[in-house]
Amino acid sequence: MDSEDQQICRDFVRPVILPLLNRQTPEKQAFRGVCPHPGLIFCTLLPLLGTLATIPPPSFLSNSTIATNVGYQNQDLTGKQYNSIGATFASVGATTFKLGDISVEGFKYDSEILQVLSTDNAATIARYTYVTPEWDEEDFDGDGAAVGWWIKGKEGDDDGAADDVEFAVGQSFLGNFSAKKVKLTYSGQVLEGATELDFTGKQYVFVANPLPTDVKLGDVACSGFKYDSEILQVLSTDSASTITRYTYVTPDWDQEDFDGDGAAVGWWIKGKEGDDDGSANDVTWSSGQGMLGNFSNKKVKLTFPSAL
Repeated sequence: MDSEDQQICRDFVRPVILPLLNRQTPEKQAFRGVCPHPGLIFCTLLPLLGTLATIPPPSFLSNSTIATNVGYQNQDLTGKQYNSIGATFASVGATTFKLGDISVEGFKYDSEILQVLSTDNAATIARYTYVTPEWDEEDFDGDGAAVGWWIKGKEGDDDGAADDVEFAVGQSFLGNFSAKKVKLTYSGQVLEGATELDFTGKQYVFVANPLPTDVKLGDVACSGFKYDSEILQVLSTDSASTITRYTYVTPDWDQEDFDGDGAAVGWWIKGKEGDDDGSANDVTWSSGQGMLGNFSNKKVKLTFPSAL
């Protein structure tokens, strides 16, 4: 994408198209596309941007191309304190997303945070806060300059703007929203085709469904997973403790430890005693939902299906 197209995206897509999509107008109908998920709208920008150039994906996205569908999706987290969440779009013209692509309501900037966890030990390594227009009016100059994401330092001070901080598609965050009033809006561009996330060399992986649609666990392909020692965990929104664990049997492990007929291949619920408590292939992995993986062998790759 050249600089002119990028300028169009910055000056037109966000301030013009997204507000139109929020209004009941004839213009909204003109931009509306197929809507496979509540709160999600796609709009095709080919007449405006021309054909977008294919951008080579970075190493963690080994099977993704850039789509020309952009849109937004709302996520209401009201009533939930600890939220495992991740963006469901990439930045327009990119294979990553920026914090600035996520807008927020109900965020209390002086007490609520969005955390990034270490892949070495799952400890918090970065914290972000968000200033809403309401807090800008109350505690800042009220001119809009403070609105957006900010790095939250160890001492609780703001350590600079964070709107341009980039993350890999599939990155999940842990939100501590003590006031339980947060609503998020993800905006950007949908990655076209299957999306492979390569976590080789990483143990504690906080991964989110990066698609603007729900998927079944059985639709997420997996390689490098050691079923008897590695897990994917769902965290409680009340305490951030583990409430559900899943494991995956690859074809290789099916041959080695099971009948080898393919029946064992797929996702399984991991019980408290370490036993498999039934198939998890039909479990829904919600759009934007994060799960914490403990991949001790550090060889896992996950592949999500196309959202289009």
